[in-house]
Amino acid sequence: MYVGTPIYNYFMLYDDHNISKKNERAFMNSAMFYIPMYAYEFTQTLSWIYCMMLFSTKYKPDHYIFTIEPQGVFQTTLFHFVVGFFGALSSLAGHELVHHKHWIHKLGGNIPYTQFLYSHFWEEHTKGHHKYIATPEDPVCHDLGTTCYYGIPKAAIGTHVSTWKRNTERLKKLNGGNDVGIFTQLTQNRMVYYFLVHLGICYTVHHFFGYGGLKF
Repeated sequence: MYVGTPIYNYFMLYDDHNISKKNERAFMNSAMFYIPMYAYEFTQTLSWIYCMMLFSTKYKPDHYIFTIEPQGVFQTTLFHFVVGFFGALSSLAGHELVHHKHWIHKLGGNIPYTQFLYSHFWEEHTKGHHKYIATPEDPVCHDLGTTCYYGIPKAAIGTHVSTWKRNTERLKKLNGGNDVGIFTQLTQNRMVYYFLVHLGICYTVHHFFGYGGLKF
């Protein structure tokens, strides 16, 4: 991506300025937009599966690339950095796809967030963050000087709570403005579906791959 895209743009004589508002919609519906976004997500998904196989105590393919585990603090730190780098790129690509109007791309954009158990992102980001950005109602916005030790837990917990409340309000509107019971919450609140997906992922990872451990 870092080599091929600039070379392609150079030989195709593309303008290096930002896309105009007039042409932005056409670009977001072209292969020039989709291919890099999904390529990042595909690469991240492969690295995610590779890491599970690499440290698996139950399933390890008979190939040398699955026997080369990081040794020592330096290799382990470098390994985490590389894997995290792919994850960060994939989440950025997913963020762009989540903003697309078509539901299939919203679903595709949420894949990297589902992998790290943050499936409510597509809903919270578009219906919460962009609506309340830079206000106290937005859990991911913090006061100047807020440390990451406070800001990250606040964002993670706050977005779960706000998405639950948003779905509760949605169910109340469907019920004519009346409060809904616990059965309706458990069967129709989307946050429950997200939690079930996360439990399914955790169970699948444990069942097929077991617990691995980094060696120091």
